[in-house]
Amino acid sequence: MEAARAKWPKLAVNRAEFRARLAAAGARALPNAADLYLAHACQGADPPAIRELSRLVEGQVQHAVRRLSQDQAFTQDVSQQLLSKLLVASEGDRPKIETYSGRGTLEAWLRAAAVRTALNMLEALKSQSSLDANLAVASRGGSDPELAHVRRRYGKAMKGAVESALKHLEVDDRNVLRFYFVDGLTVDQIARLRGVHKSTVSRLIARVRTKLLEQVKDEVAEVANARREELSSVLRAIVSQLDVSLERALR
Repeated sequence: MEAARAKWPKLAVNRAEFRARLAAAGARALPNAADLYLAHACQGADPPAIRELSRLVEGQVQHAVRRLSQDQAFTQDVSQQLLSKLLVASEGDRPKIETYSGRGTLEAWLRAAAVRTALNMLEALKSQSSLDANLAVASRGGSDPELAHVRRRYGKAMKGAVESALKHLEVDDRNVLRFYFVDGLTVDQIARLRGVHKSTVSRLIARVRTKLLEQVKDEVAEVANARREELSSVLRAIVSQLDVSLERALR
C-alpha cells in the first residue's frame, strides 16, 4: 500500500477500498500493487490517473500496431477505442479497467488488450461496407423522390466533402465525434472519459458538427457544380445525411 502511494502520490484513491481490492486480488498481486493502485484511481475517474493511463495505452498501442503495418491515424483510432473500453461501461458490462487483477504488470495487460483491439478493428474494416454503398442504399429508399435524385447525383461529392472536412479536424475533435457517432457513447460518458463537464462536450459536438456542415455545403456546391434550382435540395440532402455520413466516415 505505502509503496503504491509513494509511486503515485498525487492520485486520489480511497484507501479502504483499495485495501479491499488488494486483499481480494491475493498475494500474486502484491508485486504489482502500484499498477493496481493506478487502475483503481482510474476506476474512480481521477484525472491524473486517466492521463497516465492514456500515456501507457498510447505506448502499448504503438508497439502493437507497428507489426501490422498501419498508419498513424489507425494507431490513434485504436488508442481511443481501447481507452474508451477501459474507462466507459458498455451495455451489460463494466469498464474493462475494473477487470485488471494485478496478477501481471499493467503494461503487459494493456499490450494484450491493444493487440486484441487492433486486430478486431482490422477485421471490422475488412467487413465494413463502403460509404458509397450506404449512400446508394439511401438513394433507393426514402419517401422523398427529390432527395433520392439529389443523393444519386451528388452522393460522390457528399462523400468526398465529408472525408475532406474530417481530415482537417483537430485529432481531439475527431475523436470526440467518433466516441459520439460511432461508439455510441453518451455526452455524460464522453465527459467522464475526458474529465470535463458534460456541457463542455455538448458545446464541442455542436460546434464541430456546425463547422463540418458549412464546409461540406461549400465543397459540394463548388465541386458538384450544382444547378441553381437544385442547390436548395442539395443542402437539404446534406443536412439529412450528415450524421449518417459522419458515422460511416469515422469508422
